[in-house]
Amino acid sequence: MSSTYARFDTVFLLSRFAGAKYSPLWPSSSSSSHSSLLSSGIHLRAKPNSRLRSVTGASSSSSGPIIAGSESIEIKSLPTKPIEGQKTGTSGLRKKVKVFMQDNYLANWIQTIDDDESPNLSDRYINFQFNYSSGQPAPESITDKIYGNTLSISEIKVAEIPDIDLSHVGVTKYGNFSVEVIDPISDYLELMEDVFDFDLIRGLLSRSDFGFMFDAMHAVTGAYAKPIFVDNLEAKPDSISNGVPLEDFGHGHPDPNLTYAKDLVDVMYRDDGPDFGAASDAMLKKMVRLMTMKTL
Repeated sequence: MSSTYARFDTVFLLSRFAGAKYSPLWPSSSSSSHSSLLSSGIHLRAKPNSRLRSVTGASSSSSGPIIAGSESIEIKSLPTKPIEGQKTGTSGLRKKVKVFMQDNYLANWIQTIDDDESPNLSDRYINFQFNYSSGQPAPESITDKIYGNTLSISEIKVAEIPDIDLSHVGVTKYGNFSVEVIDPISDYLELMEDVFDFDLIRGLLSRSDFGFMFDAMHAVTGAYAKPIFVDNLEAKPDSISNGVPLEDFGHGHPDPNLTYAKDLVDVMYRDDGPDFGAASDAMLKKMVRLMTMKTL
């Protein structure tokens, strides 16, 4: 199943999500192809951080505690028409924010695809990405079909849902539709412990002759840095730089290279600089790693 992330106030079935993760529905001019998303047991998983609110599509069953219940959600159809310029690349749709602000621009496109939202500034870009089931960017055979759908779309499906408290882990149910709030940091930490030898890394970070620095560039990775590096791997607290996620990235640009990661570069070039430094982009897709030529 393909995946996406999103915030949502109003649930548009594959439309006005400010993001979500679920089984894809392909749009058509008929309403029958969209009639069952919220009425057939769809289950969404959401992250508790208000800026990281995301949903993950799964089956209707859930092992989490039920926080609240309600009646089934009413699905409505809203007329729309194709919008030019929604050609999807292999890694998604990337446009200026003012383009996304056009009426139904985002709703139309998400009606055709699952999406992955990257928070951006109003004068920068919004990037919605579609990854294949393997985790790779969608092949052209898929993106061409998505583009074809954007040229023929005639309606979007919408369902209003009450506010959900995303600060508490658990499940909120509305008939056969449910939203599960998860702790993404603990999930990610558990996965990383299976992939890497944490005891070995912890031993390295505890050495008095080894210095380490991670620059989160005020992006989402900052929320993971302290729990993983400091709390679990026992790195020094001051080894995390720019670790507080900010909506404007602290007026920086979270693209880890020698220009935008200048804070890290300056630290690494000090006479007493650390032995290993790293910085990541907004979604941990790109990293820069810097090492000094010291003998451990």
